[in-house]
Amino acid sequence: MSWQDRCERAATALLLQSPITALATEPRKLETGRRILFDSWAGYCARTGQSRYALTEGGPLPDGCTLRIEDLYLVLTDDTGAAGARRRRFTQAHELGHILLEHETDGPQQEREADRFASALLLPAPALCEFWRQGSRPAAEQLADWFFVSISAARTRLAQLTAQGSCRWGEAEQALARRYAPLVAAALADRHTVTV
Repeated sequence: MSWQDRCERAATALLLQSPITALATEPRKLETGRRILFDSWAGYCARTGQSRYALTEGGPLPDGCTLRIEDLYLVLTDDTGAAGARRRRFTQAHELGHILLEHETDGPQQEREADRFASALLLPAPALCEFWRQGSRPAAEQLADWFFVSISAARTRLAQLTAQGSCRWGEAEQALARRYAPLVAAALADRHTVTV
């Protein structure tokens, strides 16, 4: 199995464990089966009494990181508004990828895998294939609005699926497509609202 397939399957499995009530997935609300807390850098600093400067040794704050304390994972993201809510959600999904893919190191390959997981989680292939099955090829801008991701993330995801060539339909993907079908139909009928 390729690393891309591994990331896709992990995201699909996570989505199947959680209720799907909107096209836009909220990473913080997913049923991961692990103890994961989400906080902002500012919230973490306020609770621990540490300064932002001390955390980064004077460097800039990254968009996000995960701290592990025994069996608890603490995902920290930049909530200052500079990154924006869409990017913050991608960062949260990226950090979930590191956790659920059980990364022990943080090298270039792990970053690619976490990005692919985040893309597959926030823009699931079965949902996008369901748009195509229902006769629509939405532009990246539309997908970005419906799935509440950046236009860049939507373009990247469309490129990934186009390079793949076709929708791969295993049992899990079929189940996920069925769960997304009414949400896709509502979006295409312009009755869908973004809820996060």
